[in-house]
Amino acid sequence: MKFLVLKKRNIIPVFSIILAGLIALSVFSSVGVKSVMSAIHRVPITSVEIEENKVALSVNVYENTNVDFLLEAFGETKATFFVSEAFQELYAQKVREITAHGHTVGILEDDIRGKTRKEINDRIASRIERLSFLTGKNTDLVRFNNNSYDANCVDAIFSLGLYPVQWKTDDTAENFSSGDIILVTGESEVAEFIKKITADGFETLTVDGMLLKHNYIVDLSGTQIQR
Repeated sequence: MKFLVLKKRNIIPVFSIILAGLIALSVFSSVGVKSVMSAIHRVPITSVEIEENKVALSVNVYENTNVDFLLEAFGETKATFFVSEAFQELYAQKVREITAHGHTVGILEDDIRGKTRKEINDRIASRIERLSFLTGKNTDLVRFNNNSYDANCVDAIFSLGLYPVQWKTDDTAENFSSGDIILVTGESEVAEFIKKITADGFETLTVDGMLLKHNYIVDLSGTQIQR
């Protein structure tokens, strides 16, 4: 009969490898592979896993954005308008008009990378309070301007009970998939784009109208998935 003989100097490294494996197995077994991956690398939501042919429309609003044109172009179609701080401060009445037309609003936030968790929390809380005061409605949507975010920013937003939301594709794309969050850039004719996507069989929603609000995970591609 042969026995495995471990020399004294090899015992600690071998034990460490076994222990690490047992810990990893325990974690994956208890919360699931996708959940672990999501916890390691949190990313903003860019799409939602749904069976229905639905997409969410969103707009980024800056101080030079022609909101009157957009409101007319969208017509009866509703979208989520992510409002920059500059626009919010300069054109408070326009923000009110956006919600008066039935659209929802979210925060378009500048680069907050490198800030402490407290600084981020205070900043976002202040913006939400001011935006809610203008519209009379609460918002729980935050978008990072120019994709300027890191894991700390994303985790900070999630920890506040809010939803960091970017987009999967924009209105210049040829094809879309169910659950996509689409950025309407205005580079294509907005009214024509809405007609096209409707003709392709998609129902359009606001971002908050499509998001899952309970018992979900976000995978590494940014897809929100129901547990």
